[in-house]
Amino acid sequence: IDAWTQNIIPKHDAYLALLGARQKYAEIAKNGGFINIANAGTVKLGQSNEIIGKLRNRLAQENYNTIAPQDPNYFDEGLKAKLTLYQKMHGLKQNGELNENTIKSLNVSAKDRLAQIDLNLERERWLPRNNPPTRIEANIPTQYLTYYENSAPKLNMNVIVGKVSTKTPILAS
Repeated sequence: IDAWTQNIIPKHDAYLALLGARQKYAEIAKNGGFINIANAGTVKLGQSNEIIGKLRNRLAQENYNTIAPQDPNYFDEGLKAKLTLYQKMHGLKQNGELNENTIKSLNVSAKDRLAQIDLNLERERWLPRNNPPTRIEANIPTQYLTYYENSAPKLNMNVIVGKVSTKTPILAS
């Protein structure tokens, strides 16, 4: 029975990456969750205040680590780059500024992120156990498509995805 149950678990990279992320987020939730970021209006490159130090620490909780300048409360280029990457990975406007929408995303609890991961693990179980070597994958939150040939990425592009009234379907064919 052990061999059979191990054989039904998906083995592709996306599923395995989600399992790793689940473990990380479960640990964060167990240890008190994410640092909360207060809404302080728009904060951007060149500014300095204590929210920036909290932002730097909050991003580090999800491995968006930066090398802090001499003043960790200073918004430098490194922090802007990591914040822009966070915004991209969470489907937000990528401007490298701490704004209301980014703060809302940062303040989603670790337990809620864990629930999202669990939901995505279930969705991954619906897909084929092994990805075909030639395929198209669309990352809906980041609005990005990758075409794979012989299991190697050959083409990347932005795509338009659905909205609440016209949802993007999840399918394999």
